[in-house]
Amino acid sequence: PANTLSLHDALPIYDVAIIGSGILGSTLAASLALSGRSVLLVERDLSEPDRIVGELLQPGGCIAMRKLGIDDCLEGMDSVQVEGYKVFWGKDQVAIPYPTEKTEMGWSEGGVGIGERKQEGRSFHHGRFVQKLRGKAQSTKGVTLVEATVNELIEDEHTKAIIGITATPKKSSSPATPTDSHDAPIRYYASLTLVTDGCFSKFRRALLPSHIAPLVRSNFVGLILEDADLPAPHHGHVILRRSSASDSSSDTPGVGPVLVYQLGTHETRMLVDLPGSRVPSSSNGDLARYLETHVTPMLPPSILPSFRTALKKSSSGEAEYRLRSMPNSFLPAYPQGRELQGAILAGDSLNMRHPLTGGGMTVAMNDAVILTELLGGGRQVGEIVGDKRGVADLEKWEEVGERLEEWHWRRKGVSTCINVLAQALYSLFGADGAFVTLVHTLNAR
Repeated sequence: PANTLSLHDALPIYDVAIIGSGILGSTLAASLALSGRSVLLVERDLSEPDRIVGELLQPGGCIAMRKLGIDDCLEGMDSVQVEGYKVFWGKDQVAIPYPTEKTEMGWSEGGVGIGERKQEGRSFHHGRFVQKLRGKAQSTKGVTLVEATVNELIEDEHTKAIIGITATPKKSSSPATPTDSHDAPIRYYASLTLVTDGCFSKFRRALLPSHIAPLVRSNFVGLILEDADLPAPHHGHVILRRSSASDSSSDTPGVGPVLVYQLGTHETRMLVDLPGSRVPSSSNGDLARYLETHVTPMLPPSILPSFRTALKKSSSGEAEYRLRSMPNSFLPAYPQGRELQGAILAGDSLNMRHPLTGGGMTVAMNDAVILTELLGGGRQVGEIVGDKRGVADLEKWEEVGERLEEWHWRRKGVSTCINVLAQALYSLFGADGAFVTLVHTLNAR
């Protein structure tokens, strides 16, 4: 299929239809097309996303991108190299550097330079990274990118298998394409449908048992700090609260860990964890006052000026400086391909963990590596040579189901470690005496 699709042309049957062109959807579209598959990629809104998470890619994710041959997407967007973490607890602190690595990252931008070679991550504006990946997908032969809202999955009336999607293309004001022509949904058919529509997935309930649902333990509130003076540049900062006698007598939950990391040369992200499912209102200034009360005593002195400026600007009414929140969810992966045929979930629609450790994109990139190997069209993609059993026939579900079962177990080598670590560290860092426990653990190691 060509990259430009006429609404008046007869629609082809694609090998793969992908719902959602976020991190995983765009990556899979490019890699599966490079392997020889025809791919339909559908996204509701192709403008640059504006999110407060998905901004720090750990070294494992960077290495997975290199395996896929798309690591150039990390360049040209003012990204910042990340060399490890530093944990702060009042005046006490402990460094957690990334370990040495025999594998050369080989970036043309950034890098740790000459000397001891270490693993390296990257931090960036989420939207810029997504647009880089979308550009990679759109420029790949075999990918058809459509801006449309997916309405429903098409079910074969006899087999009950999913055989495609219906989607309503986004209205256009162009005289060449009158808006009336965009009102009717279009049916797109595919041998396999991949649902990668994120944490608020529209189709999760249709594809998974009803008891499989995200568990929300807290919310992140996001701020942008301008020209922040960071104690440890090129590191993620994990700032823990010191509990006091007043904490135990207070009816408010206070705050959990505070994360701080650079997004670019002049901008730094702060994420404040608020335990529980509710966040104070930002419209009347309650949220800003809450953060000022609970976060200010936690912060290293050098960060305070930029934090106070960010809180002041949050009341200006400008969208750029507004305080925004995002639920932190846990969702264990569920085996797929056993009950329902023709469609699967992937990415945050299938599996989530607390974003404290920034592991979500690493899981996604490694999923893309495994799925490209198992379900690709036979051509080598980057360092991925394909499955030794040959190309899977997507029309034969017993063959596809077998490979999906293999994906479910193989992905655990990465995802389970990251998921357990994220949930455990969140419980640890939110507890009294967390820093002391961490220091003892590191000393024992």
